[in-house]
Amino acid sequence: MELKQKIIIGLLIIGIILIAVYSPDFNRSYEETIINVHFNGIISKKNIDKQNHSQPKITFTTGDYVYLNDLIYRKISIGDSIYKSQGGKYVYILKSNSLDSLKYD
Repeated sequence: MELKQKIIIGLLIIGIILIAVYSPDFNRSYEETIINVHFNGIISKKNIDKQNHSQPKITFTTGDYVYLNDLIYRKISIGDSIYKSQGGKYVYILKSNSLDSLKYD
């Protein structure tokens, strides 16, 4: 085996090991971020933020905004109230005549 091939194989093995070691930390960090997010308010605007990888975004009457997953984004309407507590995993959507809860992930 040539030296170049040995170096390439060695780098690939090191890369795979690093991915395997650090991947769980990335997932845990993402989950912690989702759990620690909290928001509440009345929705004044819905849009797809094309400058941020086409993420669904809602804006509250206060001017604050949050990015949501597609399922929640499709379920809400302008004028609805939504709430997610810090440490919680669910978003509560209050419409004029109903209350829904959806998992925030």
